[in-house]
Amino acid sequence: MPSFNFKGTVKDLSEKQTFGNTVVVTATIESNEDWPQKLAVDFVNKMAPVAENMNVGDVHTFSLNVNGRESKQGKNFTTLNCWKVDKGSDTQEAPKKEEKSSMPF
Repeated sequence: MPSFNFKGTVKDLSEKQTFGNTVVVTATIESNEDWPQKLAVDFVNKMAPVAENMNVGDVHTFSLNVNGRESKQGKNFTTLNCWKVDKGSDTQEAPKKEEKSSMPF
């Protein structure tokens, strides 16, 4: 199963949905790239509370699995399932101050 990581900003969160024993929260994540993409990412079962604790505007690194399936009518569907979130912010570390040297040059 293919997987990938990307850093993105939470743009939208759906309400928790229950399908039998499966709990799903879908989030719209905008990638932080030169050409940003908005991706619908599913947080299933044990990952659903992680999504519920996120806020719109949060920046995180998401680890996703890509799943595909074919319907009985022959249509193909692709889903992105999140299995890990590295919480972080978009701020960078402050640059280190230059140390003054006693050297004359």
